[in-house]
Amino acid sequence: MPLPGSERVNTEKSGSILGFNGLRGLSVVLVYLNHKCGLQFYSGSVGVWIFFILSGFLIIGELNRQRGKVGTAASRPAAEIVTFWVKRATRIFPAYYALLAILFLTRSYFQHAGPDLGFRYHVVYLSNYWIGSVIGGTAGPFGVLWTLSVEQQFYVIAPFLFILLPLERHFAICMSVVVLGVISHFLMYSSGFNHTAIHTLSPWNFSLIAFGGALTILHLQRREWAPNGNGTFVCLLIVGVMLCSNGVIYDAPSYLSPAIDIAIGLCLVALIWWVRANQDSIFVQALEWKPLEHLGKISYGFYLVHNFIPNPLGKALTLYGGMSVPDSVKITAGAAIGFVISYGVAHVSWKYFESPILHSRRGLTKFFLQYLPENPSQGVPRTELK
Repeated sequence: MPLPGSERVNTEKSGSILGFNGLRGLSVVLVYLNHKCGLQFYSGSVGVWIFFILSGFLIIGELNRQRGKVGTAASRPAAEIVTFWVKRATRIFPAYYALLAILFLTRSYFQHAGPDLGFRYHVVYLSNYWIGSVIGGTAGPFGVLWTLSVEQQFYVIAPFLFILLPLERHFAICMSVVVLGVISHFLMYSSGFNHTAIHTLSPWNFSLIAFGGALTILHLQRREWAPNGNGTFVCLLIVGVMLCSNGVIYDAPSYLSPAIDIAIGLCLVALIWWVRANQDSIFVQALEWKPLEHLGKISYGFYLVHNFIPNPLGKALTLYGGMSVPDSVKITAGAAIGFVISYGVAHVSWKYFESPILHSRRGLTKFFLQYLPENPSQGVPRTELK
């Protein structure tokens, strides 16, 4: 029996998968509550891990399709790698580097985060190394950038693994990354790494991306394996909540921490697989609620800016207005106002900056592909982005 992914490639487009934007929307809400309201309950990790799994599902699925073109001689590996990088660059780079430029120009405002704000690391997507190894602790508002580094590091390596290697090896590649990440996660805990280093540098983060990739391959070939039924969804949700509670509220022993991390990650993997396999469910339809779906669509911009927007009810009112605002009001009302501001900035960025740039993908792809050497022996046409 052929391995998953060896017979056909995914013809679905990510935009047609119901519930995924809703999951992104919920994820940025969890991250926001963690950063702005001090919500624990694994909220920050859960939000980030959902993003990793979704990225793996969609991006490795895309690479799987691109390898299918190469395997049928419809395209060349070099053309597909260039196509992938142009697509990722036009989605990720503009908003990211525009934000870095603004932060660099206003860096004096963020000196409370420390004398070294790590710009030389952020520019080359090594924020996770800067936070976990160089400073080894809190990075103020710049702490949000580490997750983007993890994903970008994955994007650099993934095309070579999945476009150059045959389809029948893709599932094995994903599961190898998962296993190595799990082992490394346990080793980091047992070796005494601090929480920040584990959180930002653990290969477990790459395991979650690879798990997402394994899901998309399994969904293509073994759909009958997918979890089905609303009861399954509720059970997965209950187990996930219980694991989060055990890890935070009951202060589980440190030797159980890696196991709890992995168990929560597995619940999230199963939940995302369930959403993909149960597109007609009432729960998936709820994730398609328009405001939540739109928040998911602009979630990249929201995630980028939210931690750099100060609490509007913080020190400014006391310093300049002579007003004393209770801490409870600062946290709740201030966070609510900050959320609206973040949402507005992300919406404007998406509509007038990010989205127009995405429309340039086809032209940019043609521009870069024209410099690839021809391969007369194959005569394969160059690929364009769809």
